[in-house]
Amino acid sequence: MLYLGFHDGYQWSNNAGSVSVTLRWFFDGSGSASESPSEYYTVPASACLFFAYAPSGVNGPHGEEPIDGYRPVGVVVPDGATQVQITAEGNWTYNHGDGDDWGGPGGIKIPTATWGEYMDGQYHSQNLKTITVLSGTLTGMWGVDCPEGSGSN
Repeated sequence: MLYLGFHDGYQWSNNAGSVSVTLRWFFDGSGSASESPSEYYTVPASACLFFAYAPSGVNGPHGEEPIDGYRPVGVVVPDGATQVQITAEGNWTYNHGDGDDWGGPGGIKIPTATWGEYMDGQYHSQNLKTITVLSGTLTGMWGVDCPEGSGSN
């Protein structure tokens, strides 16, 4: 499973817009001859990677009630796929609401540990690896299928 979403709480709390994503899978390792047809997804700015494995109906630590509307987009990886090409175009906005100029999407680096309350057992996210990603950046996460009721597509 490939999960697509954001790791930045300001991004998903604002729920401002979405990203259009095109995926192309490759099966021979060369990145050419045996690609699949393109797949299209819409990833809302509210898609929170930390909620990929959370049980249905729980609330997030900062007013995400319930978290079902904040789940990342789950994409099933085809058997035998060796590579994926991801193209994203968005119309999301990035306003932290605190008067600071964060430079828009990709403006600053934010470690996922900044959102420690999201890396919690009640969301089944306590074992997610801490990474540093540019703010407002669409992020992919490899994982197993979401549990029942988790809202993967």
